[in-house]
Amino acid sequence: MKQDGDEDRLQWRPRMHIMPKRGWLNDPCGLAWDERREQYTVSFQWNPHSHVWGNMSWGHATSKDLIRWTVSDSPSIEPSNAQDVCGVFTGCIVPPIKEKNQLIAYYTSAQDFPIHWTREYKRGSEKLHRATSTDGARSWQRDERNPVLTGPPDGLDVRGWRDPFVSSWPAFDLHLGREVGTGMYGLLAGSIVDNGPAAFLYDVDDGWRFLRVVQAPRMWWSLSDKLPDFGANWEVTNFVSLSGLNALITGVEGGREPAGISTCRLEHRQMWIAIEEDTFKLSNHGGCLDWGLFYAGNLLTDSNGDHVLFGWVLERDLPEPRRGKQGWAGCLSIPRVLRLVEVSNIIPGLANPDDVDWMWLDKDMKLDTYTLRTLAAVPHENLERARRRSLDFMSPDSGSLVEVLARLKVEADAQTIGLRLHHSTSEYTDVVYDPARSELVIERSHAMAYSDIASEREVASHAVFARKDSADETLDLRLILDNSVLELFANGRTAITTRIYPAAGGRIERIDVTGLLVDGSVFELDIA
Repeated sequence: MKQDGDEDRLQWRPRMHIMPKRGWLNDPCGLAWDERREQYTVSFQWNPHSHVWGNMSWGHATSKDLIRWTVSDSPSIEPSNAQDVCGVFTGCIVPPIKEKNQLIAYYTSAQDFPIHWTREYKRGSEKLHRATSTDGARSWQRDERNPVLTGPPDGLDVRGWRDPFVSSWPAFDLHLGREVGTGMYGLLAGSIVDNGPAAFLYDVDDGWRFLRVVQAPRMWWSLSDKLPDFGANWEVTNFVSLSGLNALITGVEGGREPAGISTCRLEHRQMWIAIEEDTFKLSNHGGCLDWGLFYAGNLLTDSNGDHVLFGWVLERDLPEPRRGKQGWAGCLSIPRVLRLVEVSNIIPGLANPDDVDWMWLDKDMKLDTYTLRTLAAVPHENLERARRRSLDFMSPDSGSLVEVLARLKVEADAQTIGLRLHHSTSEYTDVVYDPARSELVIERSHAMAYSDIASEREVASHAVFARKDSADETLDLRLILDNSVLELFANGRTAITTRIYPAAGGRIERIDVTGLLVDGSVFELDIA
């Protein structure tokens, strides 16, 4: 391992991921496809003055293609003694953006501390504010009539109420008996004391009239012991309709350790939960959109009409003093497209469908087969435009921005299969699939330059299936490594985001394979 003082402040800095030159970054906010300007705009929670949380402002980035970003060096909106005395928290831009020159944003205006689900909630500590922009979100002007809302609905004892998301929701129009496409709805996230995590739904067009609470049955509600629970409090919650599925995308705070997973991130999790079409209450179908250091996912609709998700990639495994030497902490994820994934004709074999209770599996009693349905967030297709050249799979000797594709055969009696990514002669990261435990693991213990960097394994529940009258599934892996940020996708339905901090930086000298490699590719990526 390296000695203290050897590191370069740019040693582990990503290049493809949205981040400011300095300071602390957390939630993505104010995301939109600006059709009038033909560009994407993404904002983020930012402290431009320090590598630790505080002085929460909005940073701003723009892009034509979701790959190459121009990040502003100054905040677009900062705390104000007149309105946002404790910070400009997470918010959204109202879609769609077509002919109008003026953008409209709603955000949480922090008025008092502490604000956390473990502390007694102070009414008035969080208010809903409105702002407008005429320069493509580079700067925002607060509405003089703020606040839009002074706090949570009367009569509800809450633990949190923040992070507005605004959009049309045709499915909810139908539920209310309205003409489809006429309603604009707002959602704020939080929890209700003694009841559990919740989202608060409003009619925006009717002066932000409160409509209802959409809430989990209880705190730490879980669908399976192989899934993380839905925590004690929600943050940054979006609603979405996709291929007939209505769902909430939610950031979960305050989880507990699942009994059926060997390890799991507890404090921040990125989950989804389906909504019953007739009642618009939460269903028993849901899952984890990312099992690692991905949180506070927020959506935009891209130029093709796809729902694109960005999340906050945490820097929590790097000790605070080392973050201080860097001068920065955190970045946003690569853009991911939401997809409703279906796998049909599943039969017992590689994994027993009856044992896979953490996934949505419907059984066809006549055919004696199963169909899997799940919501997934996969890399946006535009990322393929960053591929500059193909490298040798076994000995890529890559730079610090690289993509790996691998397809491995899963044998019925296989112990474990996977890849070892060598960063140097002594540093490596293992990606391992364990069929017996139905777990996908990223082992990072040999990928850290210093012993004080947290290196616990990242673990996701994942199953590969045999199929009737079809080829059995293989283990399909896609990894995008941007120096210290590793984003792993398996079979287009499981994602794990993590961080590695090798002394050599996030390069790949060579790859070892355990199991039978069906095919594989390595691409050097370039965003110049």
